[in-house]
Amino acid sequence: MNSHLKLIFLLYLLSASPIFAGNGDCGIFGGLSYIGKTSDNSSSVWFVFNNFKASSDFRLESQDASYSNDFQLNSNSFKIKISNKVSTGSDGDHIFYENSGNAPCAIDTKSQEGGITIPVGGGSGGGNGGLGEIVVASQQELLKTSNYHGRSISRRVLQNYLGRNQIDSDRVLKTDTHGLRLWADTRLLESTDTDQDRGRMTSQKSLLIGADTELKNEVYAGMALSLEDLKDNAFSGAALADSDGWNIGPYASILFQDRWFFDFWIGLGKANVNSNLDWLNGEFDSTRYFLSSNLTTQFYWNDLTLVPKATFYFAHIENDSYTYSGTDPDTSTSVNIKIGSDNYRYSSLTLSNEFNRIFEITSKFNFKGYIVAAMNADLIRPADDIQLLKDASVDTPNRFSGELYLGASFYIFEALELDASVGYISFFQNDYDNWSYRLSADIFVF
Repeated sequence: MNSHLKLIFLLYLLSASPIFAGNGDCGIFGGLSYIGKTSDNSSSVWFVFNNFKASSDFRLESQDASYSNDFQLNSNSFKIKISNKVSTGSDGDHIFYENSGNAPCAIDTKSQEGGITIPVGGGSGGGNGGLGEIVVASQQELLKTSNYHGRSISRRVLQNYLGRNQIDSDRVLKTDTHGLRLWADTRLLESTDTDQDRGRMTSQKSLLIGADTELKNEVYAGMALSLEDLKDNAFSGAALADSDGWNIGPYASILFQDRWFFDFWIGLGKANVNSNLDWLNGEFDSTRYFLSSNLTTQFYWNDLTLVPKATFYFAHIENDSYTYSGTDPDTSTSVNIKIGSDNYRYSSLTLSNEFNRIFEITSKFNFKGYIVAAMNADLIRPADDIQLLKDASVDTPNRFSGELYLGASFYIFEALELDASVGYISFFQNDYDNWSYRLSADIFVF
């Protein structure tokens, strides 16, 4: 799956001037933008946004009043409106009113300058360019999932080199584990906009399964498959996304110089993405080729084990062309906007350190508690990785993020390992709370 996908929601805003303006006399903040006109020249298409902290009544009206439409708009939400007034003259200007008081109050005014030609009816046709001005939720959120999976695989591989139920007196890495190992790793990622004015929530569920065995002394190889589902809700439900997909590929590891090992996971991912912007719907397929590699070592300090790790992740993503289509509920006008195919790259570097301690409960049952701290840096990311903020300005997210995990592993009868962790993964990301919940199981078959 194109799973960091932050998933692409794009708003079709091509106005060169700032799209939102506030009028203090209204007590309402919002804005208006001209998107374009339909190909039959019968309608103009507009984008309206309510940034006030409450729902309210609004009106969109042409300068000559030949078009007027009253509607309600939830707080911090948007609508796409179609007007029957098409004119590049001043009579084609449209005014966005707050309409709940004794008299309408103008919030914003825009002329019909710029924009695009939007096909109408059943054909997919033209449209020039893509919904590329504002990303409500970028594909990075899904992209990073493979990065997390690669680090999970690396953590699993390390156990191949450790004694299953004990550490020897010198606490060195051991290679006495042979045979086939089956494992599964489930993860739930929850993202909440802590600045509630944006009202965005993202939930991503994934299942990672794999199997590996020792090819020869100190060399292991296996295969891993992940299944993923992402749901994203932003701007009071005006922007929705749903993505399902998978990643698959081989992985391998090698131990060298007693305490260092290198591992990698390379593979292919596929995703189907369904996106809704008000009454417009688009669906496309995405393909990803990725590599996740890790260099890990171990050090000891009293009863603690330190596990530093460096992770490099790279992905090449190809999105198929698709069409945003829908019917305006006010005018019954159908439009189709063709979005061209796209491809881009993403890469990151993560430096982490695990602090753990093993407690021997019985000869058949051991417990390990651990803390993992990590710093992630985006090296390459989509050029249009920008986000719409509550005040309708545009912001580029910080390319650095911090992570902190708390977890525990249980080793039972030298054949079963259970592991659970919870992590906060959005340090240095303003106004977002991202949490990770993970549960995994390893079973040695023989």
